[in-house]
Amino acid sequence: MEGKPIPPAGSSMNTSVDVSASKGGEISGDHLDGSELSTSASSGDERRSSRVACLAIISETNTPLFFKVYKGVAATLALLPDEAYDTQLQHMIYSSLDVVEERMIAPKTSSAKDVDGYLGILSSSGPVALYGLLTNTQQKLIVGLKPQSTEKESQIKLLLKKIHVALVSMFLNPFLRIDGPIVLPSFEKLIDELTRTYL
Repeated sequence: MEGKPIPPAGSSMNTSVDVSASKGGEISGDHLDGSELSTSASSGDERRSSRVACLAIISETNTPLFFKVYKGVAATLALLPDEAYDTQLQHMIYSSLDVVEERMIAPKTSSAKDVDGYLGILSSSGPVALYGLLTNTQQKLIVGLKPQSTEKESQIKLLLKKIHVALVSMFLNPFLRIDGPIVLPSFEKLIDELTRTYL
């Protein structure tokens, strides 16, 4: 499945919502404070390394909304050189969208999709294991993890659900175009905190 390039999250982010990929110019609005989320992270949890190699949010029309590579984890995987991390991980995520679509049209059984949208593992054949969650508005949350011998899927599911809560909180901003790239520093900071806390 071909996809559009995903705008990377990172230091170049600003406080406006870039909607040039859809309609209009820029819309200012960055007031996500994360108050709707409750995490139990201590200062030690915030400093510890995560197993998350990448994270993506894809719209219901398969338009990329958010993509971030955690290079500290990606560097430990069997990937291409540094400059190709983003491209290789994006390709893996786009490939997993075929699996998501298959499960969306499959009979609604527990093996296809949980009642809360958790899709489970989407791919484990590459250097990262991809897990997904489908929201009730058909947005796809996909997280790529450094594989390990035993997985606690309850923690992965919890992380994806917390990211979903953060996404809903952000979309409560009436000035935000839902179909535009997410370039809010406060959202990225909250996502970083969640990945360190739960995995």
